[in-house]
Amino acid sequence: MAIGRLDALARLMDHAFRLPGTQIRFGLDAILGLIPGIGDLVTNMVAGYLVLEGRRLGVSNWDMTRMIGNIAVDALLAAAPVVGDIFDIFWQASDRNMRILRAHLLRRGRIIDGEAVRIYDR
Repeated sequence: MAIGRLDALARLMDHAFRLPGTQIRFGLDAILGLIPGIGDLVTNMVAGYLVLEGRRLGVSNWDMTRMIGNIAVDALLAAAPVVGDIFDIFWQASDRNMRILRAHLLRRGRIIDGEAVRIYDR
């Protein structure tokens, strides 16, 4: 599993674009969130994919809880019209979850040459 691919996905979702004339970055999460109903569903599915990959890579239950919590906060607050879309710009749940995933993998020594290594405990 290439960590770079997951990082790129998180970057696309949370800070791929910059608001001209500012340092404010946002991604597809904020843009898709403008589409009522389906936008938040799609962004939560992508965020869920990052959590699923975290589980496959052996992320601890505590870190999984933190990752799911980040998505839950995003889903609840982003559901509010306008205010939720602004919140999406600043919360960046996918980026937060990638930091948790990367820290876990580094602690466990499961990143080799930029690749995450799945460890199958028996």
